[in-house]
Amino acid sequence: MRAGDTLTAIAGRYGMTVPALVALNPVVTDPDVTQIDQQLRVR
Repeated sequence: MRAGDTLTAIAGRYGMTVPALVALNPVVTDPDVTQIDQQLRVR
């Protein structure tokens, strides 16, 4: 993740929903709290 990224924007960029993105990334325990340089799976 980069500064200004949101899970909503990332999910939209990859044609998925936020819940689907969170399901692929168990390290995201609170979708409202993310960290810069955090890596997320999208597939």
